Formats: sequence, structure tokens, C-alpha cells
Amino acid sequence: MRFGRRVLLRSIQLKVEYRSNSGYTVNRCPHLHSRLVGLVPRDILPPANVAYAEQLYEIKFFFILSHMPEIERGQNNLNHEERLTQEQQTTIGLAVYHLSSHPQEYDRVLEQTDPVLHREIAKLLIRTGQAREMILSLQYFQNLDPQIIIDLLIEGKKYKGELITHNLDKFEGLNHQEIALKLIGAKKGWEVVESLERFENLDRHAIAMAFIATGQFAPLAAHLNKFEGLNHQEIALKIIEAGGGLNVEGYIHNFHGLSEETLEQLEAMKKEAEKE
Repeated sequence: MRFGRRVLLRSIQLKVEYRSNSGYTVNRCPHLHSRLVGLVPRDILPPANVAYAEQLYEIKFFFILSHMPEIERGQNNLNHEERLTQEQQTTIGLAVYHLSSHPQEYDRVLEQTDPVLHREIAKLLIRTGQAREMILSLQYFQNLDPQIIIDLLIEGKKYKGELITHNLDKFEGLNHQEIALKLIGAKKGWEVVESLERFENLDRHAIAMAFIATGQFAPLAAHLNKFEGLNHQEIALKIIEAGGGLNVEGYIHNFHGLSEETLEQLEAMKKEAEKE
């Protein structure tokens, strides 16, 4: 377990950035800091490398710590008895820290952690970029609110919609129409249409209108065959009116029953685009 000069310098730079930009210090959460740095395996590292290791462990501490105010702000809606204690926040931080390096130990870590804290652990995992591993281990969590998890994933710019659409079956009791509309609103329309069969009880006309309203014409036009019962002439005209006529022309083979007037309009658009 050796750490090179480049890694050490980068770790110091990151620590300075976290401290200067966000104001976080070791005093922010001393219990978590002391327990994290205490994990450094001093007995198996050469003395010179212990300092390197402590630097890197502290960087991870500051990274996790920078996301923990989200937990505190969430507590503003709780009464005094329901708020997390400092020790509980420390436990959450340690759990997330450990799981980031040992994703194969979700079952053991969560079994040894108070189920009351599982929801906050899940939220912090998502905010620190570990949502994929968390979803693969959902069966080990208790007291989760699936809607909160879904909303955080949709809001997270680092996550693709596939993380949700490919795992819909793991989230019971949710409104698939609402999830689809939120994903489309977050500009993740391709992921929705490519997994449309995974969604249940969809109002396909409303979904199609959402694609048009958000300017995501290509996903709709490319997968129009999945939207049964739609009036293709109506959809084509609405896309054209919204400025997406070339998407209709590009996927013209998916549109059936278009009027001669609409076909001529699309052909004119194509020729105009070719001149440019």
C-alpha cells in the first residue's frame, strides 16, 4: 500500500480546496475524523507512508463531510426527538466511507447499522456518487422511501436515467407515469423510450406531449412505434410547430397516415436544411 508523490500532492490540494471553499474543518465533525484517520493501518505501513495514508483518508473524510449538510437541512423538518445525534451522523459517515471502498459488504454493514439510519445512508451514498452500487444492494436496506431515492437519482446530473429505468422493478408502489414525466423533464428522454416497456399504466399520449413540450423530438420520433393509439398526423404537426420538423423527416418511416400537405412541408424543410 504505497502512495506516490503525485497522489500525495493532489490529496493536499483537494484538502485545501475543501477547507477554503466550503469552510469545513476537522472540528466540523471530530468523532468522524478521528475514527476515519484511526483506520490507517499503521502496523503494516512504513512510518513514512503513514502520513501519506492519513492525508488520503482525510480527503475522503472531507468529501463525505461536504455532503452531510444535506442531512442536517433535512432534519429541519423533524421534531427534536427525531433529529440525528452527532454519533448517528458519525455512524452514517463511517458507513458511507466504508462502503465506498468495500461495496461487497453492504449486507454486513447495514446489518450492523441501526435501520433507522438506512434512509440517510442511502441518500448520502447517492450524493457521493455511489448510487449504482446502492441500488444493486437495495435488498439490504430498511425504512427506505423509494420516491425520495428516485427523485435524488433524477436530480443527480451524474446519473443516467438507465439507473432508474433498468431497476424499476426494485421500487414498489411508485407511480410510473410520474417517474417517466420527471425523467423527461430532466432531459433523460432517450432512457425513457428505450425502456418504455418497463413502465406500467402509462398515458402514452401525455408522455408524447411531454417529449414535444421539452424539445426532445428525436427520442419520440425514433420510437414512435412504442406509442400505440397515437394519431401520427397530430404528433407530426405538433413536432413541426415546435421546431422539430427535421426529426419527423429523419424518422419519416415511423410516421403513418401523414397528409400530402405535411409530406410536402417536410420535403421543403429537408431541401432548405441541405442548402445550409
